[in-house]
Formats: sequence, C-alpha cells, structure tokens
Amino acid sequence: MELPESVSKRIEECGGVEGLRGIVNDDQSLQEMAKRYSALGDPGRLAIVKCLKKTDLCVCVIKKITGMSDSQLSYHLAILKEADLIESCREGNYIIYSYNKDAPLL
Repeated sequence: MELPESVSKRIEECGGVEGLRGIVNDDQSLQEMAKRYSALGDPGRLAIVKCLKKTDLCVCVIKKITGMSDSQLSYHLAILKEADLIESCREGNYIIYSYNKDAPLL
C-alpha cells in the first residue's frame, strides 16, 4: 500500500506496524481504559471528578455541589471507584474522596 512519505516516516519512528500493533494488543490495558472512559461518560460523574481533581471532598460537599440525592451520589461514586478514578479514606465520621492521580487515561 502506498502511503504518503510523512506518514510512512512516522510509522517507522513508532516501530512500524508491529510496534503500533503492540500498543493496541494489550487487551487488559484497553479494558481498563474503556472502563475509565465509560465512567467519565456521565455528566454527573464527570462533575465529581472535576471537583476532586481540585481538592479532596467529603460526600456532604459533593452532594451540595452536584445536587444529587444520597442514592444517586452513592451510585456514581461506586462507578468512579470501580473504574479506579477516585479513592476514599475514612477520617473520623467522614469518608473523604480524592482523585486517583495514578489512574492513566491513555
């Protein structure tokens, strides 16, 4: 197949087609990324993540910011935790949520 020279050069810099194939054939990595992107596909969950990227927050503050009910918030936080986008820890009577900076999106 005839490709433009600039494209061919860039493909070779990436290790050729085999090098690129190695990037996308890591099925486990792709599954994890798909889970994260799916979790971010909801505007409410995206709002939670945007807030947690700024600062750690407890449920009562997240609820006040988003206007979600307790059950909605619990549902969305569980999805974000399952996708490894957020973490939580207990501080006294509070559960504090934080953004997982180690969760790569790409």
